[in-house]
Amino acid sequence: MKAYCISGIGANEKVFHQLKLDFEYIPIKWVSTEASETLQDYAFKLCEQVDTTEPFVLIGVSYGGMLATEMNKLIHPEKTILISSTATRQELPWTLKFLGKTKVIHLVPSFFFTVPPFIIFWFFGINTVEGKRMITEIIEGIDRKFMKLSVKKILEWKNMDVAPNTLRIHGDKDKLLPARLNIEYMEVKNAGHFMIGNRVEEVSEILNREFKLI
Repeated sequence: MKAYCISGIGANEKVFHQLKLDFEYIPIKWVSTEASETLQDYAFKLCEQVDTTEPFVLIGVSYGGMLATEMNKLIHPEKTILISSTATRQELPWTLKFLGKTKVIHLVPSFFFTVPPFIIFWFFGINTVEGKRMITEIIEGIDRKFMKLSVKKILEWKNMDVAPNTLRIHGDKDKLLPARLNIEYMEVKNAGHFMIGNRVEEVSEILNREFKLI
């Protein structure tokens, strides 16, 4: 069975290549998006890259997990696995929900979506040389317009339902999307938001174990 993987905003398939997986995976590639598109609209576009003629799994990291949640409604995978992500609007931090209500994102120029690497290192819990190298590379290659439109989609996201085939993997030290006490996770202890990059062994072990159960 294949897994189709969606990375976080600004990241690409490289975040999956360092995982040690026992199954075939296919990274979903980013495609262009428009300001008028919702997160659901964009998820629909990404579904075109999935072969639905055979059983498959969706794996989404951060923003990619939100997209996987919407794709799950359209193409019905065997399982949808969210890594460092959320499944509903209620789970977003209050700051993001507040910003969504203010519509301030429309007034922010795209060039503001550049954050100094040291802030990202702290906020994402990155403390390894390889993790810092990867994030720096992502920041340098980021499409600021795409990032702004993606953040806008998150702030305006309306989903309220969690599909029964959803599995969550989350770090208990995630500062960007903190874990919720009332939600069941496959928890990675002392891991931050970028655990897919600096807790490779543990994330790989969980994914391989779960695939054997499908």
